[in-house]
Amino acid sequence: MKFTELESILSEASQKVHEAVDISIALRMKDSTDNEKITRVWEDFLGNFMSYVKEKGRETGHNLMAGLSFNRIMK
Repeated sequence: MKFTELESILSEASQKVHEAVDISIALRMKDSTDNEKITRVWEDFLGNFMSYVKEKGRETGHNLMAGLSFNRIMK
């Protein structure tokens, strides 16, 4: 795998996440009764993502979170 492949895959994933955000907001605006369900879906998604990164880090000894600046991420 090349670095450009990684960039492409993450770019596609980012686009999908943007779509999910837009859909989530639209659903919340349309009917607030689903807010808790929407929150749970996001919690599950983010939890699965973080768990997978942590698991792969333990398996390989390469922590993808090491060196990340959450200040830069949150800007």
